[in-house]
Amino acid sequence: MRLVPFVVHTNNMAEQGKHTVIVGGGFGGLFTALGLSGAGEVTLVANDDHYLHTPLLYEYLSGEVEAWHIAPRYTELIGRDKVHFVQGAVTDIDFDRKEVTVAGRVRN
Repeated sequence: MRLVPFVVHTNNMAEQGKHTVIVGGGFGGLFTALGLSGAGEVTLVANDDHYLHTPLLYEYLSGEVEAWHIAPRYTELIGRDKVHFVQGAVTDIDFDRKEVTVAGRVRN
């Protein structure tokens, strides 16, 4: 695994169509990405590689469900063809250039 700097470009919208970048993979970010997946290119940026559904933590701790039930990987939830997923921390958003800079992007 190698950490590399990364910039998500959202310019040239007239040529490529709409591109939406969602920062944060919590409940709101994940379901916004899924809801917008048919309305153009969508990129979800999150620090972790998995979504954590905290209301089910007590069931995991009591042994009723497995860890993957409460913390599935984003790529399993969104599908690679619908939403692009970038793991890393957003360090800068340049609205004029329509760029989002992500530090520590994990590239496998």
